[in-house]
Amino acid sequence: MQLSKSAFLAGLVAMLPVLAAGHSWIACTDYTEMNGQDWDAGKCRAFPRSGQQFVPKSAAFGTDTGYNFHGKEEQPCRTARNDGGAYTADHPMAVYYPGQRVVFTHPTKNHVADPGCTNNFIPDNGNQILVGPKDGGADPKLSGFTLLEDLGVSPTGDLPASIMSSYPKPGYQNAPKFCDNQDKALATGNFTLPTDMQPGRYTFLWAWSFNSPQDTYTSCWEADVVASQTERDNRLQQRGQASGDACDFNTNCNGGNSETGGESGTGGESGTGGEESGNSGSETEGCDDCLTFVYTSLKTNVATGEMSISADFPPPRADPNHPGQVDVRFPFPVKNAVFAVGRSTVIPSTETADGVFVLSEADLVPLAGDKLTVTVRFDDGVGPTCFSQAGRVRIEPVGYVAHTPLDFFFEQRWNGGGMGRIVLPDSRRTLPGDWWVEVTFPCPDLTFQVWYGTDQSTDEQKSRGQYVIRQPEWETQNTNHIGFTVQNSACAFLEDDVVATLVTAGK
Repeated sequence: MQLSKSAFLAGLVAMLPVLAAGHSWIACTDYTEMNGQDWDAGKCRAFPRSGQQFVPKSAAFGTDTGYNFHGKEEQPCRTARNDGGAYTADHPMAVYYPGQRVVFTHPTKNHVADPGCTNNFIPDNGNQILVGPKDGGADPKLSGFTLLEDLGVSPTGDLPASIMSSYPKPGYQNAPKFCDNQDKALATGNFTLPTDMQPGRYTFLWAWSFNSPQDTYTSCWEADVVASQTERDNRLQQRGQASGDACDFNTNCNGGNSETGGESGTGGESGTGGEESGNSGSETEGCDDCLTFVYTSLKTNVATGEMSISADFPPPRADPNHPGQVDVRFPFPVKNAVFAVGRSTVIPSTETADGVFVLSEADLVPLAGDKLTVTVRFDDGVGPTCFSQAGRVRIEPVGYVAHTPLDFFFEQRWNGGGMGRIVLPDSRRTLPGDWWVEVTFPCPDLTFQVWYGTDQSTDEQKSRGQYVIRQPEWETQNTNHIGFTVQNSACAFLEDDVVATLVTAGK
């Protein structure tokens, strides 16, 4: 296992004096709900060192017991290592497996920049997970720990409220319900163990820098890393705990209830502050109900996400003799993007000169109904500043027929008919391929006339109540709708009974 050192360690070792009051600590070292809103002791499967003394399950979450600690070179942890006495049956040691994404918790202790209840300028200067040697004895010096993962920093400063009040966040301040209880709100973070991490017992260290990179608080805990997820689950079941990996409150926790932990006590809305929050699971541009993208983790130089492929992929080809492809474009320059199934099966992709990653239809069809894990690496300062960037990842099926619903409404109604509009999107003006509008009525015996468009329906289509309309170029550039009149005597229908669709034939 290769774990690189980080330049920030020198700053941790130096440990300048504290600049202002501030404190926090790790309260749970294996929580079964990522990005959760409310603390639930039933979802905590493991505790930090001396947890029964300092973070007992019986106490209110975030209660001050003197557990906050400024780590020092000669004493990196609040208490000395004592595996036999620092853990109990009610407050057990963690059990992990290589490749596991581990979720941990800590109280906010008033240290979150959220204009909804504090301000934009509460600092976060770093949030890292370090690890000691395998099967070590006493704690090493602080410089003897190795950086396992840099968890990034939370957004602070002169930024819009849509960013500052949006969750999840990278870094320390990922607490969706902070404004409900600024002192004791639940915050969660997560890190992933290397897939080649050797089984053994390790000491982990959380380092959070508050006012400056040198104003650093630490918490320590031990964990047994076992060979596989199955072995981890067996260990958990033997001590009467639920197995399985952590779910994400915003995407797969069954409306806020963990699939693996105890009772939730949460439920309801996700609590994210902005409509474009990256973990909200909102669909991106592209093929409706066909491909979607959402970030699941955001760190300093790497973001991970999931790309979902619908069970009915691919859509109809624009040319039956030519397979299509899927283009993925990120809203920032990336070093590379890796698309994979699970942890090892990489799906080939080709990067174009303008930074688009191309996936072939042949590689994606066998994965219909599945999800791809996407890992994106980027340089400092060019990546997404918050999860809302996920809403701007563009996934574009190329070479397919796509259907986009349109608004159809009456401006005037009269007996047996009416006059109205079909509203067209501005995006049609820059579509790379052919497009037209299809309108289907619930009964065929009618007279349908249009302006700002040309009716190109066949007699057979009209006999089924279906109409095909195209816009000449000058009307495409100068109007944003198709006007119509319809006269019908065979049946009565409402606007919602009419289906209007923009059909795109791709490149």
